[in-house]
Amino acid sequence: MTKHLLLCLLVSASALQAQPLHIPVIDGDWSPLASQETARDLVEKTDHRWPFEADKKSKAREPFVIKIGAAQHVYYSADKPLTSTVKGKSTTRYVGAVYARTSFDGKVWTKPATVAWGGHAGEDVDSAGHPCVVEVKPGLYYLFRTQTGEGKATTSVYSSHDPLDFGLFGNYADAQHYVTALPAVIEQVVHQGDEWFAVRGDKVARLRWNDPSLPARPTKRPSGINIRVALYDDAGSAGQGIPKVTEQLGKCPDIEVTKLNRDGIRAGLDGYDVVIFTGGTSGRQANTIGLVGREQVRRFVEAGGGYVGICAGAYLACDGFSWGIKVLDAKTPSPKWERGIAELKIESNDEGQKLLGLPKDTLVKYHNGPLLVPANNAAIPDFEPLTYFRTEVAKNGSPEGIMVNSPAVVQGQFGAGRVIACSPHPEQTTGLDNWIEHAVRSVAK
Repeated sequence: MTKHLLLCLLVSASALQAQPLHIPVIDGDWSPLASQETARDLVEKTDHRWPFEADKKSKAREPFVIKIGAAQHVYYSADKPLTSTVKGKSTTRYVGAVYARTSFDGKVWTKPATVAWGGHAGEDVDSAGHPCVVEVKPGLYYLFRTQTGEGKATTSVYSSHDPLDFGLFGNYADAQHYVTALPAVIEQVVHQGDEWFAVRGDKVARLRWNDPSLPARPTKRPSGINIRVALYDDAGSAGQGIPKVTEQLGKCPDIEVTKLNRDGIRAGLDGYDVVIFTGGTSGRQANTIGLVGREQVRRFVEAGGGYVGICAGAYLACDGFSWGIKVLDAKTPSPKWERGIAELKIESNDEGQKLLGLPKDTLVKYHNGPLLVPANNAAIPDFEPLTYFRTEVAKNGSPEGIMVNSPAVVQGQFGAGRVIACSPHPEQTTGLDNWIEHAVRSVAK
């Protein structure tokens, strides 16, 4: 082990500790607000008055006033106009959004700023009701926004270190901010010390903040099973990746594969050895599993689990994207990632041939996979190339000349876990069917 790798591992042990997730859950039954003195008093002290004239044009409604730092913050719901032009004809539709205005003196207020809209909570005009912001820990804020209509009665919860940014549609809002959805319309959240309450009309229920336990490797496995694999199968994964991986690993009698959707990932990976994310759209994968899902996978790898990412799954592993899981010290050298589809020549070094079962030289299917360069995060050990591209494709304005001799498959370390990120698609290339088995076994050690 090199001194650099040892240093990185020592840094990671102290710098990459899992952060508390703080997932709110309704704890117990709803009861009359009048019977809960503490909650009733807190609700009566909450300010829901407009300190400025509400904008009637946008149907501004449901103000919530809170002091954050030295500034008063007013959060409210309103209809946000979105205008699009198709063939010279403009149309406008309205979506529900949470707005905020701030003031240091209560007289001069900033212009309205959109702080949340779209994402898991939806885009209907009723998707951002009763906005309520609380500070759970110093500098960590949670937004509760309700969804009603057409049988819906839920409250989506978003987290942020910036009280003026809880995620905007099209900006990986769910990947960076979405926490959970509660099965009730919660109009207000109040607390006194460690006592938290959710309020809806004249009803109140206690609110508890959960931090799921860290995932653990399985201590018991079915007879004959040595490796348990969680295969992500939900929005963002597309094409032949999932069926091919399922088929190829299905031929290994000691490997058990379980397909998990977004809820399965978000619930944690306790009891698994390896998690796999295949090709598709990495940003959509990240948005689908949300902030909690990303952190759950990160915790899993840090605790000793293995991660295999193919194409989109390789992007998802990277530290260089705001929405990434950040278990690989990598980024892309250009934002123009859509290089095209081709059959490219790759060459594996000795370690790549040994770990991945690949021949020294071969052709492989490629479909817009990432070009990987170091992200230079000192808290994550540098990745090690196992396979290199020896030819390239550079369509759609992507830069030429940077793909040849760049890594095609790399391995990395994150905490106690191992990571393999693969840009091309050996699992979809004739003659390379055993690649995924080798990758899984290498990270499951």
